[in-house]
Amino acid sequence: MKYLILLLLFISQIINAQSILLYQQAIKGGKEDGSSWQNAAKDLAKVMRLSINGDQIWVAKGTYYPTIDNSRDSSFILKKGVKIFGGFKGNEINLFERDYKNNISYLSGDIGIKGDSLDNCFNVIKAIDCDSTTTLDGFSISFGIANDSNKFPVSPKNAGGGIYIESKIFDNILLKNLVISRNSANKGGGIYSNQPLYIENIAFSNNFADYQGGGIFLTVSNSINYINNCIFNDNKNRFQGGAIYFEGDKNKYNINGSTFEKNLSVNPDGMAIFLNCLSDTIIIKSSKFNNHFSSLNGILINIITKQDNSHLYLELDSCTFLNNIVKSSILGFYYENGNYNLVFNNLIFENNKTGSGCLDLYFIKSDGFIKLKNSKFLSNKGIYPNISCINYHSKNMTNVQKNSIDISNSLFALNDGAFTMMNPSGISIGNITNCTFFNNGQYPFLKEDVNKLNGTTVNKMYLKNSIIWETYLPDVVRKSYYIFWQNSINDGIYLEDYYLNNCFLSCKDSCRNFYNPTGDNCNNMVFNIYPQFKDTTKNDFSLLPCSPLINKGDRKYIDSLGIGYDLAGNPRIYQDSVDIGAYESQSKCTVDNTEFDNNTALELIPNLVTSGATVQIRLNETTTIENHQLSIYDIGGQLISTMPLNNNLTFEAPKQKGFYIVQLLIEKRIEGIGKLVVVE
Repeated sequence: MKYLILLLLFISQIINAQSILLYQQAIKGGKEDGSSWQNAAKDLAKVMRLSINGDQIWVAKGTYYPTIDNSRDSSFILKKGVKIFGGFKGNEINLFERDYKNNISYLSGDIGIKGDSLDNCFNVIKAIDCDSTTTLDGFSISFGIANDSNKFPVSPKNAGGGIYIESKIFDNILLKNLVISRNSANKGGGIYSNQPLYIENIAFSNNFADYQGGGIFLTVSNSINYINNCIFNDNKNRFQGGAIYFEGDKNKYNINGSTFEKNLSVNPDGMAIFLNCLSDTIIIKSSKFNNHFSSLNGILINIITKQDNSHLYLELDSCTFLNNIVKSSILGFYYENGNYNLVFNNLIFENNKTGSGCLDLYFIKSDGFIKLKNSKFLSNKGIYPNISCINYHSKNMTNVQKNSIDISNSLFALNDGAFTMMNPSGISIGNITNCTFFNNGQYPFLKEDVNKLNGTTVNKMYLKNSIIWETYLPDVVRKSYYIFWQNSINDGIYLEDYYLNNCFLSCKDSCRNFYNPTGDNCNNMVFNIYPQFKDTTKNDFSLLPCSPLINKGDRKYIDSLGIGYDLAGNPRIYQDSVDIGAYESQSKCTVDNTEFDNNTALELIPNLVTSGATVQIRLNETTTIENHQLSIYDIGGQLISTMPLNNNLTFEAPKQKGFYIVQLLIEKRIEGIGKLVVVE
């Protein structure tokens, strides 16, 4: 066997604390005391055992094993006050000169018969009673197999195949710039730890846990934990937490800039993350959860608690969830007997397929609030009909327990259902402000029928300054009580406990369909006019400068929520007013009474026509009309056809079912003053 690098034979006799110990492939004639690259030692495990507080160990590229006698109990041992760096070529004199990505230092548990996992080390690395003075940086760690048949209690033989961390010291070691792959254990295939974690720039791949935590199993309380810029790819477990399993009380978990792909929990709980929480804080920022698949039941991020009087704060900010297929939900939140605050900001859910929605929020005997803003739900599909975005429900609430969800500045387009709000008991309030809904299937909104509930139950939904363009059903049955489903009284004629103000609806219904004895639940509405989205084929639902929804909102609704910017990051107030929908137009409309001296934008009144209609275009007071072109678009913004008009200003809309947008393009000067009019 060829041994690559290392340090001295008897550190305490040869070097002093604070020495930098160097090693590479042992050189013939070298002292092998680790005093220089020429004198590199060759037994890394021995050097690590003999190191003392203040030492640095530098490891050159190559493969290292924790034992030469093939004992499965052998491991590389981390120690308090010792910093170990890998990834050197073997000629560096400064730490910053190393290139750990190309000069890989492998720490392997594949002792004994190579490729036979039954004789591998239980743990590649052990860290016992270490603290923040301990560092492991720049290694690839593989083939630890903690597979002892005794599953309980937790021990190095059944946990932490890659790295086993155990400490009575309430402090964290620093793990940085590592690849942890192809390790397995009962708990924590990649890492098991009962002390706080601070990990940075680590790739976890192909790790496996027979029980919990394919990548990481962390059990700790009263701690702050950091997972920064890490990758979790293709990690698996049989029960909970394909990539990460957290448990404990009064912890704060910070996950930032990390990527989760193709992780799997064979049992339905937590394909990426499982949090068995009591009173915890979890903050996930700038992270990606993409391309997970489960043909069985599955929840991508699963957060659950049944602890009395517990409190949870959950924040997701600037995260994406793309192309996941799970039979349950992307975020499954089950909370019982406590209170909670959930804050979601700047999220993108796109092209996911779920059984119970992207957000499945379930509360039992709990109260709290949810705030979701500046987020997009695009082309998400439901395994079961009409549930693909937000599924919000509570159960067994007392008449004083309150739940509320505030949704603002968000887009829901081309989904199988947008918002489901079920509340068999207690008080639940849904507030939707300045959102845009576009073609979200047959039943975009579902809400519990309060007439079936007892008198202490409240289940109300408030929609303000929002666009609801839902044309799944043909026009003959496109009524408000089909858009807002399973909530009616009097044989489906009225909608109860819906409050719409300054909204747009893609139907011909008036406010009479929204039943409320006080008469204050449907005001300042706009009906059945195409909103003039810029380009729905590219998911651009901002408004054209002359949209009929510009400045039709009520500013007091956004002022009360402190909304300063729209979904695109533009100022929410333009021209001292607010538009309806998630986007605020930043342009002024200049078409009315325009003098036709140059190329101009002309107004069509109305600009939306039905299929097969004969449309006449009139220019008032014009003297010359030539070289202009008519363009016809479908309601999705897709160009259907163009035609030259010359002096013939009559055309017939396409025969296909649907609405069409007509646009006149002027290519040559038209003299006179007038307004372009479409007459059906």
